[in-house]
Amino acid sequence: MIDFGALRRPPRAGLPEGNVPLGDGRLLVRDERDSAVMTRQMEGQGIVGRWAVYHSQDKQNLLVIAGVEVTPRWGALLHVSLSYTAQYPSWKDIKLVKEAFYGDARDAVMVLARKAEYISVHPNCFHLWEAPQAWGLM
Repeated sequence: MIDFGALRRPPRAGLPEGNVPLGDGRLLVRDERDSAVMTRQMEGQGIVGRWAVYHSQDKQNLLVIAGVEVTPRWGALLHVSLSYTAQYPSWKDIKLVKEAFYGDARDAVMVLARKAEYISVHPNCFHLWEAPQAWGLM
């Protein structure tokens, strides 16, 4: 018997193992040392999950931090941030990173939080969140 509900639900996102190619030919190289440091820092803040840090190997130096965060309401969700040192990521960058980490079958959202809830440790950083299936967006 076919579970038609399962056919409409894309698989949950996870962290890619190793390096991540972008659709424009750039490569995001996973930094295992920085990934371990990031995981410890997040655990110290009470944020449960696995984290990975990626750096592009080009002159632009794109930084991507990805984590599977366990949320109390929605369960495990993939959270990906992307930034450059001296500029905002372009819309093209955002789309390439979304495709590389979420694929075509999953939705990702950018949340603009209320001022009182907004947290940013980097001025040029954007965040993508896996859209929970319960939102009805998938």
